[in-house]
Amino acid sequence: IAPTKISEREIVGLAKDRYPLVLFDRYFPDLDINHVIIDNETSSSLLVNHLISKGYKKIAMITTNPHLFTMNKRREGYVNTLSDAGIYVDPNLYGEVPYINYKENIKDTLDRIFATVPDVDAFFFATHILAIEAFEYFHDRGIDISKGKIGLASMHSETLFRIVAPNIDIAHFPVKGIGRSTVQVLLGQIKAQESGKEFPAQEVVVPCDLDLVE
Repeated sequence: IAPTKISEREIVGLAKDRYPLVLFDRYFPDLDINHVIIDNETSSSLLVNHLISKGYKKIAMITTNPHLFTMNKRREGYVNTLSDAGIYVDPNLYGEVPYINYKENIKDTLDRIFATVPDVDAFFFATHILAIEAFEYFHDRGIDISKGKIGLASMHSETLFRIVAPNIDIAHFPVKGIGRSTVQVLLGQIKAQESGKEFPAQEVVVPCDLDLVE
């Protein structure tokens, strides 16, 4: 199950009924249930650190759904990496885009960032869907993102990224690794239950595949 924020009660019910169960991509930290996730904080940290290594210092983060544990970990990676590099974590460079009508809401978020920090020099997108909308915004506003004039990094990607933003750094979602790990954990729980053995809740963290542009 890839859970949503409102599915916790149903998941608890399945666990109590002893259904073999694995959560993937997202999970509830307070529930002792199998889950497979990506290394959100480390992946974010590596992306932001690479932007810093290329000389960018005023790096904005664009995110959504801050209530999700995964998104919070991505923000922690962003904040901690800037702090470790001695770069001021400017709240004006942090943009939360409400998910409902995000295609319109991101325009307001980016307008605010450019108005308050006009010399922003890089953007880290917590999810690829926001990056896609940002590229349209940049095009409409005549903002040149070619040849590294603005640093770009994103969690997850789309094929078009390499066409419209060839300089973007990407943490690719390890779909095969998540699928493999999820099934392995699920089969392990099924076999344990069939043999009457205990099966402590498993946490598997799958690293992202990084594609960094020098």
